[in-house]
Amino acid sequence: MKTATVLRYCGISLLGVSLLMLVSAGVALHEKSEEALLPLSYAGIVTAVIGAFPLIFVPRQEMEDACIFILFFLGLTTIGGFVNAAGGMDLRSGLSAAIACMGNVGPGFGSVGSMGNYSALPDALKINSMVLMLLGRLEIYPIFMIFGSYKR
Repeated sequence: MKTATVLRYCGISLLGVSLLMLVSAGVALHEKSEEALLPLSYAGIVTAVIGAFPLIFVPRQEMEDACIFILFFLGLTTIGGFVNAAGGMDLRSGLSAAIACMGNVGPGFGSVGSMGNYSALPDALKINSMVLMLLGRLEIYPIFMIFGSYKR
């Protein structure tokens, strides 16, 4: 992977984090919590400036590729989490299991946390987890290219 692409991923991620920080600052303002307002505001602004830097200096085509990858990753993770929730898991456990499987990190939260495992899941949810692990491990683009869903 090119350095410019990695910088794009980092920039987009930092902008997302800064957006969450600024939303948290807005919640602190709404709840009249002045001790949290300034640190969250400053941190959000600084993170946004740092995140915008690689987006300005990296070519547009690589930015589009990074955005497509991130949207595929988040979309598939969200769909997998809601499939887990529809299959009988609570929403927290379902989403964290999908994130853990897509990122190939192992334990999630709740029933698939460090004190639990995936053995209690129904077979359909185990298959869903295996598909997410396959997509996360082999990367998303090759899988879509194999099945012809994504053409450049």
